[in-house]
Amino acid sequence: MTDQQPDTDGDNSAPFRLGSMVFAPAPTSATPAAGSGGSPQSDPSDRSEPFRLGGMTLAPPPQHTPLPGDGTTEAAVEPMAPPPSAEPQQSKTEEPRPSPAPRKSRAKRVLIGTRTILDLALLAVFAILLLAPGISSLPVTDRDEARFVQATKQMIASGDYVDIRFQDEPRYQKPVGIYWLQAGAIKALGYDQNAPLWAYRLPSLIAMVVSVMLVYLIGAVLSGSRVGTFAAIVFALSLIVGVEARLAKTDSVLLAFILLAQLAIARVFTDPQQRPRPLYAFLFWTAIGCGILVKGPVIVMVSGLTLLFLVIFSRSLKPLTALYPLRGLIWTLILVLPWFLAIWDVSGGTFFQASVGKDLLAKVGTGQEAHGAPPGTYLAAAFLTFWPGIALLLPALGWIWHNKSARPVGFLLAWAIPSWIVFEAVATKLPHYVMPLYPALALMAALAVRGGGLQMTSRWQRVCVGYVPFMALLLAAGLNAGFVYTEGHVDPYGLAACFIGALVVIAGGWLMMKAWLRSGLVTAALGIGIIYVTAFAWLLPRADHIWASDRLAEVAHMAVSCPNPTYIAVGYSEPSLVFQLGTDLQFDRADIAAATFRQSDCAVAMVDSRYDEAFVSALGPDAVKPVVAVEARNLNGFKPRRFDIYVRGLAAAPILGEAPPAEPTPDAPDAAPPVDASAPVN
Repeated sequence: MTDQQPDTDGDNSAPFRLGSMVFAPAPTSATPAAGSGGSPQSDPSDRSEPFRLGGMTLAPPPQHTPLPGDGTTEAAVEPMAPPPSAEPQQSKTEEPRPSPAPRKSRAKRVLIGTRTILDLALLAVFAILLLAPGISSLPVTDRDEARFVQATKQMIASGDYVDIRFQDEPRYQKPVGIYWLQAGAIKALGYDQNAPLWAYRLPSLIAMVVSVMLVYLIGAVLSGSRVGTFAAIVFALSLIVGVEARLAKTDSVLLAFILLAQLAIARVFTDPQQRPRPLYAFLFWTAIGCGILVKGPVIVMVSGLTLLFLVIFSRSLKPLTALYPLRGLIWTLILVLPWFLAIWDVSGGTFFQASVGKDLLAKVGTGQEAHGAPPGTYLAAAFLTFWPGIALLLPALGWIWHNKSARPVGFLLAWAIPSWIVFEAVATKLPHYVMPLYPALALMAALAVRGGGLQMTSRWQRVCVGYVPFMALLLAAGLNAGFVYTEGHVDPYGLAACFIGALVVIAGGWLMMKAWLRSGLVTAALGIGIIYVTAFAWLLPRADHIWASDRLAEVAHMAVSCPNPTYIAVGYSEPSLVFQLGTDLQFDRADIAAATFRQSDCAVAMVDSRYDEAFVSALGPDAVKPVVAVEARNLNGFKPRRFDIYVRGLAAAPILGEAPPAEPTPDAPDAAPPVDASAPVN
């Protein structure tokens, strides 16, 4: 069933508002009885029982109004009390009117608060069940996640929580926030730098669960708890959310701080008086400071553009002044300056040259690491990364445009459109860059559902919603086809689970096409959850050939029995291998690697087969045969790779067996070029 407000256009006598109450003529025989089906459904649980006084009916104002432009919306977070000046004035001849008991108002506030807490708890459980599977079984991914976790690992080992390093090189692309959070999680769990990978990923998972809850709170502020719940579920189901929640990177944590800042903006903007709110101002500026420590100025851009366009939208500075900007800026500087001054002292200004000059500005002008793309790329990518929400947003665009002057819609447009334009204009494009804007899109779709904008009365709307089951089938087929392509066999459990999930999504899509949007979304969420859990916790961890570093590390550990072997890699420099084998792993050219290998008492050399001849030639009379060969595919590009493993010292060759001869590669160079550990290698 869709949500649509009852039509009051045909009333002969319009109700009028006085204070917090609404006076309306008493119902007549011509008025349809409640529940008779003569008007679109209303939610009786969201309003109090009216009582009659003479010929008038006295009732509290409706809690779910169709997005008024004056900002009078239900605030599930902090219901606003009426101003004292709005109390009704009684005439001398008027019969005294009984006022509502204060206990009833307090009881209603307690009821709203209890419902909010219950909704948040249920959403947290839902998000954990959806996003946590796979966090411990999915191997470390290249290249960003591996660099983050290795830098945190070295930070814990060294005890230096100011400088950031990857092996012997400074890692100054991002500030220190994510490393502190990962190190704090590991220490809180009682681990040292050798903690399991899931401990490094825990801050990202927690941040994404909190983000889902914050989407609910923003929706509750804008138009009630139902909007918040619907939007939170849509956002949690987004494919990009499922990916980023399982990776130890900055993006999930940054998203949580952006949403906290946006919640504060939403609260002050939807307040009709737009009064200064110290608590929300404190939350806003704290989020800004923490977001800067996580990923630099991104949060300033998103929230700053939102505030700028809200000031233009409302023709008032109150959305900004209500957040105490001067004191807030001082508080933000107190949060961020200590570390920035410390890293300036440690790096001599190198951090700012690398983070601002080489990382931030370079991404604006040119596509870094082959990630350049033209404007419009994010719009096209949203059909995958924002699925299934995109299928609900597209048919709601007409309703959104029609209601653009309403404060809730205006706030969401100010959040999404300006930052989206900036991201599209930046040369470097990665799918997760626009993830902080997806909650605004999910909330717009939820507002359209609440306002009756998705009745499924047109073919266009049904076609859009049909994209949900279509994409589920495509994902189920694609996951299993990819598994067969890399592993050479079918996984029957993965195949069955994916298509069972797709069938459930088809059922949910059918319900949504019949205009039962909430029931359809819940059903589709169950099916999408089955697909995600199967992908991240079953199929991907078992696709051994795409995890080359895992395979190499496993063989390298088995190949020698000495306590501190020297590990050398030739022609392969993925940072995940550093996390697996340790900070002292050496990436070298074939001739340098051969010299190191000869001088070591116990060493393992992992040589790309293209450089075998050069490596063996450089060994000279000390040449040995490879003990085993490892075949894998690059996760970036799926190119097939073969590595020959050479062992010197206490070897476990009888366990591994001797490697078969490598196939000739006439186009291979005589010697491997120098390898930069921080540069991508395809």
